[in-house]
Amino acid sequence: MIGVKAPTGLKVELAGSRHIARLSDELGPHHHAYFTAQPLVDAAGERVGEVLVAVLEDRIVGAVFVHWGAAEEQVVNDLLPDVPQLYHFEVHEDFRCRGIGTRLLVEAESLLRSRRFKSVLLGVDRSNQRARQLYERLGFVEPHQEGLRGLRVPPGDGGLDHSEPYDILVADLYR
Repeated sequence: MIGVKAPTGLKVELAGSRHIARLSDELGPHHHAYFTAQPLVDAAGERVGEVLVAVLEDRIVGAVFVHWGAAEEQVVNDLLPDVPQLYHFEVHEDFRCRGIGTRLLVEAESLLRSRRFKSVLLGVDRSNQRARQLYERLGFVEPHQEGLRGLRVPPGDGGLDHSEPYDILVADLYR
């Protein structure tokens, strides 16, 4: 594993309904609202995503939405078509800097490689320098296309309520 070694006994699993139901207690109600609102299948019935959860001693300590359908942002669809996304990457504040985020990211990338994708993208809030440093250390870079920096989520979109600017970062899945 890259960087900090994850705690012994950490498991990363595809989230089932029992995991999603526990997200409110484990990570907070806004996380539960976000993950329950995400479509895992599209209108044609095709699978377009999975929620992965990090479980330590039967406690959910992190989660991420791995999505290979159309991006939420039209500019991302226009400039990086068919690149899967990682949304709402979260590690419980009591468990940060212990390798859990790295392990979630590695597992998400493995899932995408198994589906034959070549790259992945995510957005990182400009104020979240700790997360940005992690992503860059793990091989994420700013894409060369203009228009993928300083994006904003409309208030209330996707169960979130903030309009902080964020930047898109991209990684090659075979780096």
